[in-house]
Amino acid sequence: MHPYELLWRVPGLADRLAATLFLTPFGEPDATAPPRARSERVVLPGPQGAVARVHEPVDRGSGDAAPVFLVHGWGGAASQMAGFVDALVERGHRAITIDLPAHGESPGRRTNVLECRDVLLGAARRFGEPRGIIAHSFGAPVAALAVREGLAVGALVFIAPLPSMDHGLRQFALRARVPLDVMDRAARRIEADLGFRRTVMDLVELAQRNQAPLLCLHDVDDRVTPVEASREIVRSWPAARILETRGLGHRRILRDPAVIEHAVAFLAQGHQERPRDLERALAAQCALEA
Repeated sequence: MHPYELLWRVPGLADRLAATLFLTPFGEPDATAPPRARSERVVLPGPQGAVARVHEPVDRGSGDAAPVFLVHGWGGAASQMAGFVDALVERGHRAITIDLPAHGESPGRRTNVLECRDVLLGAARRFGEPRGIIAHSFGAPVAALAVREGLAVGALVFIAPLPSMDHGLRQFALRARVPLDVMDRAARRIEADLGFRRTVMDLVELAQRNQAPLLCLHDVDDRVTPVEASREIVRSWPAARILETRGLGHRRILRDPAVIEHAVAFLAQGHQERPRDLERALAAQCALEA
């Protein structure tokens, strides 16, 4: 029996507990900053005073170049995005990896998509508007929301993007064996507490308001977020394309050299208006695993 299974039967307590746990990151224990990186805090305005820690390679890359933000997923850490740092720096970019609130080296026990969105907006105020954002899983709606709030970005790369809050709710309910009626009440409680509708995280809806060039990288064997989610996002996004891998799953895809090369090459060329030339350039650089 799941340790919380009996509690799901207690009226009132069940939905409060489910809401609290849903906003509590669990997962990757690795909170190691990317190698050779300096770290500083970004303090967000507002009554909560949330804090996020960001990392930048020491004495590498161009301090005057526009930054590229690297955003991990729910329960992850900045260290998961470390594979992109060298490739970005080699091309003259500033690689800024971010530990979202309550993740990695950032303090806190709970967080939410609005707080994480504000981290990106705060990072842009500190480091400048980003040339691009590479975001994994939950990081994708965080980035899309920041862009909707006015963050100017040259191009976006979403890797195994979480398509919606409803998808995350279903995943959590399955893992924690939360009855669907309890999970629905918990979701409505979260909406009321945060003052937003859960559909604000729907990437298909956000796509229709987003003009930034987008590349989705997604593994067909991903068991956390289905590849069809990226396909639907790309169909809805005005300037988007998708590259699919096989055998990498949801997290190993972040360490694959071909994925890293495709992502970084897209940021270098994704702002151009000739997508066919871009596709040829990507294909010439490396081939994704068949």
